[in-house]
Formats: sequence, structure tokens, C-alpha cells
Amino acid sequence: MTLPAQKPTVLPVCPDMIPDLLRQRDQWIIWQATPKPDGRISKVPISSKTGHNINAHAPQNWVSFDMAIAAYDAGKAAGIGFVLNGEPVARDATGQPLYLVGVDLDKVNDNSDRAAPLLEPMRGAYIEKSPSGSGLRLFCLSRHKPRSGQGDGGELYVQGRYLTVTGQDARGKVCDCTAGVEAVEQLLWPSKTRATANVVDFPARLFDVDRRILGNEWIESPENIDKVNAALAHIPPDCSYETWRSLVWSVASLDWSCGLALVAEWSSGSAAHWDQDNGDGARQAISELFESYDTHRGLTIGTLFHHAYENGMPRPARNDRPLFAVPRVPAAATGLLSRSDLEALPPLRWTVRGVLPETGTAAIYGPPGSGKSFLAIDLAVKISSGLPAWFGREIVERDVVYAALEGGRGIQQRIKAWEAANQMGADNAKFWLSEFSLLSDENVQRLVTDITASCKPGAVVIIDTLAQATAGADENSAQDMGLVLKAAQAISAAVSGLVVLVHHSGKDASRGLRGHSALNGAMDAVIAVERDNKTGLRSWRVTKMKDADDGARGQFQLDVETLGVDEFGAPITSCAVREITAFGYASTGKSSAPTGRHQRAVLDALQAHTDADEGWAEAHLAQVAKDALAGVATRHRATRAKAAIDGLIDSGFIEAEGGIFHLT
Repeated sequence: MTLPAQKPTVLPVCPDMIPDLLRQRDQWIIWQATPKPDGRISKVPISSKTGHNINAHAPQNWVSFDMAIAAYDAGKAAGIGFVLNGEPVARDATGQPLYLVGVDLDKVNDNSDRAAPLLEPMRGAYIEKSPSGSGLRLFCLSRHKPRSGQGDGGELYVQGRYLTVTGQDARGKVCDCTAGVEAVEQLLWPSKTRATANVVDFPARLFDVDRRILGNEWIESPENIDKVNAALAHIPPDCSYETWRSLVWSVASLDWSCGLALVAEWSSGSAAHWDQDNGDGARQAISELFESYDTHRGLTIGTLFHHAYENGMPRPARNDRPLFAVPRVPAAATGLLSRSDLEALPPLRWTVRGVLPETGTAAIYGPPGSGKSFLAIDLAVKISSGLPAWFGREIVERDVVYAALEGGRGIQQRIKAWEAANQMGADNAKFWLSEFSLLSDENVQRLVTDITASCKPGAVVIIDTLAQATAGADENSAQDMGLVLKAAQAISAAVSGLVVLVHHSGKDASRGLRGHSALNGAMDAVIAVERDNKTGLRSWRVTKMKDADDGARGQFQLDVETLGVDEFGAPITSCAVREITAFGYASTGKSSAPTGRHQRAVLDALQAHTDADEGWAEAHLAQVAKDALAGVATRHRATRAKAAIDGLIDSGFIEAEGGIFHLT
């Protein structure tokens, strides 16, 4: 006989013990407790008004501390939580921004030795008990904005997560623990730094996991299915719930038709995550968890292999090719391909969706003063940092080497300006400052040698500018440009990645890249950068994309950042790209707001949403719309939300591209 699930035991909230810095911010939600088969609880965020499930990361769902406590006191929730959004909450005495950082440690009360290495660096910070009473929550401030996620032994977040707050057994205060945060980040995700003679290697903060294993690079082939099964076989299915959940999401990231079956079969060997009847309840729970996978969690198939390596799975040699099986062109003596051979060719893969392909050669060009070098730097740092998007287009994290041949050591000021503007370090980018010529076989070989020694396959190599890398060549000569292109293509092949040439436009900017037409013809992608002399606004657009649609575009400004003063007291300044992503009604080309109160409510919610820059999948868009229409009766809400979305699409306020919906 199956016993009914017992009501979860949750510690009560002690409002008076919660720090004022948290209480004063309107970033609170309430949550309801749902029991799990393993005795743990799932903390489901709900609306304080309707009691319905909500997206905790949508700002329109946040309430004040007083409202959250009022709902809790009224019995509407099991507890309260604070949403970390990655925005500064204060500034130190020198004016530097301070970020609120949360640490989540489960089951540490009975194992203080495991918690000590994480708690000791942040001595004096605010600590309290978790709702279960068996874990700890810690809040502190940091001038350094760390990565967010789950590491070995704990979780550290600055954004993209809400943490429960109880005030139970509270001690310490929310103080500046920058050094401690950096130390804990290193404990959770050990760094690996490498140095070569010519590549300037900034300190890297990387998972101890092969970054070549990325979910969107894995095809559903028998070889790859065997690799996933082998990794799962090395991990005990009776792992902690957080680890088990992350592994389910890791496999879900592959979007394989067999993915759910793989994790279900693995989980069936667990007493904690599999019910002891016929497994129907467990299958349903796994299916719901599998479907809840969100790309913004930052989990890929690399998470699975990280845990497999930690549990004894042999690591591949560092000079191995990528582990995923990429279909190769069959070797045929005649060089002719059959229809099935064509089908086996690998699909186009992206470094930046719709802007930069994974491999080949590309160009960024524009007239002097257009901002093309600053745009290239912005691309370089965001790709190497693993940021989610560039002008709303998804990024695949890769190693990046920036050859700064024009401006020399001035690149240092530009990087400092980027860091000041983006409030984060450019820690993973690498820079080449030596002289370099694409016409010198020795120079090309030296660059390739250093890159392959310092970077994983798939690196992006940006050469700024082409003119500096081809001194003495005739740009209008087909022969000289042929040699240049051959060298660029050789670098691309050697690093299994992409070479981006930063170049000037000619006297007639409408004719594209300066020099011989062969240059433009050989590019896999070309990005034109322009400046409006009247408004000062700058823009970029993809003018060529081989084997895919062109037309991607974006607008930006160059913001001046003051970095200090020189020896004479004059200010030291440089610039950084700021994406223009405001979506006011005027930017849609419409003379008025959309018709109907439902359309207006949905559009306002989309404009305020944290994912506005990245866009939404259809199901996510529908959920945001339904959340915006909380005042509509439940039985009519989905229909009204769909009608509002359809109306916004028809009137041009929303557009779809590749299954992702964006504000126009």
C-alpha cells in the first residue's frame, strides 16, 4: 500500500532577522512547497494575488518585502524568496558598483568540514538556515561580479536565481566580501591559466571540463548516444537531487528524441529518484523536469561529462579532436558525391547566430571613425566570456585571440573601457601584440603554433586591421589578395575555427570592402559598420552570409569611459559599445500604441522582461503573455494571450526568426 505523501516540514520565516538591504528592495516572491519522492521539497514560486505559478525572474512578478510577508502571514505561501538579478545594489567608497551575491549550501549542518572552505573566505557575511533546516544561505556584497551556477560542493549566484530567505538562526551582515567571493568562485570552478610567448593570456575562469562538448554541437548519432550512456554509467543515480536535476537538464539540452528515455533508464537504478511501484510517477516527474529545461540556465552536455570525469571516467587527451561525432565528407577517389553523401555533410553551425559562422573567414569593415574596431572588441570579449547573446543573437562560447595590429598597446585602454561599461572582466580573451604579416609563412606558422598551444579547437582569430597585416601588398592585386586569403584560410583550418579580418571600406562605401573584389567573394560572412553623421548613431548589418540568409543588423553607440588621469593630470578615456535595444512604440514605426488593452498589457510586459534582448521561444512567449493578463479569468487567459500575441505580430510589434520571437 502506498502511503500518502506527508506535508513537508518548513522552518518559519523570522522577518525581523532579515537584513535591511534585502528588505528595502522590491525583488521578493513567495513560494509553495511541493513534496518530492526523496523527501525533499520543491519550492514553486506563486503569485501573491492569485496563487498561480509564476516566472520568478519576470520583474512584473516581484513584490515588496512587506507584500511578501503579508501574503506569507495570511497563509498563502510556505516561504519567501529574494530574486538575484545581477544589478548593482550599492557602491563602495571609491564609487565601484557592489553586487549582491548569494551562496546556497545543502546538507551541511551535519558535515561542517565540507562547508568550511566555502564559509571561511566570507567570514562576517550574513548567514541563515535554509527552510529545511539542513542547509545554509549566505548573502554578501562583491565588487567582482562572479559567474552564477552550481559547482562542486555548493552553488553561487549573482543573477538568474531566487534564493529562499528565512531569517532563522541569522548572524553576520550583508557586507563587502569581494576577496572571499573570488576565492569561493575559484573553489567551485577551478581556473586554468596558460601562457605562450606572444599571446597575452588574461586569467581564465573556466569549468574543469572540456568546453568543446556543447549541447548544440552534438548530433543524435549512435556514437554520441553511446558516449552519453557511458558518461551516465559513471555517475551514481542516487546522487543529490540538485545534481540529478542538473544532469537531466544537461541531457535535455541536446534536444534528442531519445534523451528522455536515456535519463529515465539511468534514474531507474535509484531508490531516491525512482518510485518503487511501476515507475509511472517517476517517469512523469522526469518528463516534467525534462520539459522544463531552459537554455538560460547555462547547462549543456558538458555538465554531464564534468560529473562523469569527477566520478572516474577517463578524460580525453587535450590534443584530441572534439568528442562529438561530426559527419565527414566520404573519401572518394573521384571526388564525386552521391545524394546520400550530400545529406551527410555537416550543417552550418554558428559562433554568433546569423552573424558569424563556426569556421571559415569573415570580415568587419567600415570607414574610419565608424567604430568597427570597438565593435570587433565587443564581439571578441562577449564570445570569449560565454555571454548569452550579442545584439539579441545567441553566442556559442569559444576561445578568442585578438591581434591588435593597429593601435598597438592602446588595446589595453579599450579593454579597460569595455570592462568599465559592462561591469565585468574580460578575463578569457587573449591578445596578440607582436608584429604580424599574413604574407609571411613564418609569422602565420608562429601565430598558429601559439593559438593551438593555448586554445581549444574552434577558436576565433580577429586580425585588426587587414591593412596592418598586409604591409607592402597591393590591395587591388588579385595575386596579392589571393595570397592573403590563402593565409587566412590556412589559419582557420589549423585552429578549426574562424578568422575575422577588420578592414576599411573604399572611397565608395557602398561597394564594400576596400581592394580587389576577390576579397569580398571569398568571405563566408561580411559585416558592414556605418555611422550616421547627423545623429552620431552607429549601426552594423550583415551584407553577406554564405549558405544562409543575410540581413542581421543592430544599432549601437560608443560611450566614452574615463579610466583615470595621466601624469599631467589630463583624463585618460576610451570608448565601449553600448547596444541600443530600447523598444519604445516609436521604434516599431507605428504612430500609436497597439490597439486593445490586452495587446498593450502584453507589449508592456515584453518590453520590461529580462529576456527582451534575447527573444522568446513560442511557449515562453505565451507564458509571459498569460502572466501579463493575470486579471483575466483563468479559463479565458490562454485564449486572450494568444489573441494579443497574434495582434502584435499582425501589427508589426513582434517578429519571428528561426522559431524565436523578438520585439521589432
